Amino acid sequence: MDNNEKLDAVAGLEVIKNIFDPIFVNNTASIEFLCKRGYLKSSILCYNCDHPALLKKSLDDLNNYFYKCNKKNCRRKISIFSLLNYRVPKLKICYILRSCWFFTCNISNYFAFPNSCMSEQTYIKVRKIYVEACKNVVLTNRKKLGGENKCLQIDETAFKKGKIITNPSSISDGDPNIIWLLGVVEEDKGNIFLEFIKDRTKNTISNFIYENILPLSTIKTDGFASYPKAIEENKMKHIIVNHNKGFRNALGHTTNTIEGLWSLLKYDIKKRKGINRDILENYIFEFMWKYKYVKSNNNLSWNSGFLLLLKELFK
Repeated sequence: MDNNEKLDAVAGLEVIKNIFDPIFVNNTASIEFLCKRGYLKSSILCYNCDHPALLKKSLDDLNNYFYKCNKKNCRRKISIFSLLNYRVPKLKICYILRSCWFFTCNISNYFAFPNSCMSEQTYIKVRKIYVEACKNVVLTNRKKLGGENKCLQIDETAFKKGKIITNPSSISDGDPNIIWLLGVVEEDKGNIFLEFIKDRTKNTISNFIYENILPLSTIKTDGFASYPKAIEENKMKHIIVNHNKGFRNALGHTTNTIEGLWSLLKYDIKKRKGINRDILENYIFEFMWKYKYVKSNNNLSWNSGFLLLLKELFK
C-alpha cells in the first residue's frame, strides 16, 4: 500500500494514537465511529418483513444501539452483531474495536490480555476471527505477480518445531519434522505470496511458479538445483545468485528482498516464541496480510490496517 492509499484509508478520521481513544472506551463513540466510516448503516431491511429497520439508541441493549423495524405490526429488534460477517462474541463494540486495534498493531498477548476488557479465552477467540478475516482478504485479493519487464525473487525456507531453520539448504526433503515454505516477492511493489510445499522438487516449484507468477517475468533465485529447470519449464528468464560465491552475482543482482522478508518472518516468530504446527498455515496468512497492509510501525500504517480489517468484518 502506497502513501496515497494509506491517506485515503484514514481520510476524515483523526489518527488513533493509543488505546485510550474514545472509540476503545466508550460504546456510543465506537458506534458513531462505525456509522461515520460506513461500516454500520442508519437503516437496514428487516429480516422478518423486508421493511426498513432504523438504528435506535437504547439503555438496556448491550451496545446501547440496535435496529428496529418501523412496520407497525412487526417492530422486530435486530442486533448489530447480525451485520458482521464473522461469529464475533457479543461484547461491547468498543471492546471489539480495542482488540482489533491490538491485533493490527501486533501487540503481544502479554499486554493485550489484561487490557482487552475481556477474558483471555475470549480474546484468543476473537483473535482467531481476525486471523480468519486476514486469510479471506489475502485469498480474495490473490492474483498472479510480475509480468513483462517485472523482476521477482523466489526462495524457500524451512520450519522445525515451530521455528525457522537458519540454514535450510542442507536439510533433506525427507525429514518428516520439516515444513517447507516457498515465497515470491515483487522487487518494485513488494507484493508477496507464501505457500507451504511438500518438497523442493522441480515439479513442485514449477507448479508454484505457474500458479502465482505471470508469463514473461524475470525470476531471481539462489543456486538451488530445482530452480533452473522449474523456471525454464515456465519459459521465464532466470537470474541466479550463487550464495556459495557471494550474495551479489557478477552483474550486481541480489536476492536481498526475499532474504529480508525471511528476516522479518523469523523476527516475528521469535517474538511469539515459536508457532504451533497446527496454526502455522493461518499464521502465515496473518503475516502476509500485515506485510501488505501494515508495513510500518507508525500510527498512519496502524490506522489504515485497522480500518481495512474493520471493513472486512462489517462488509
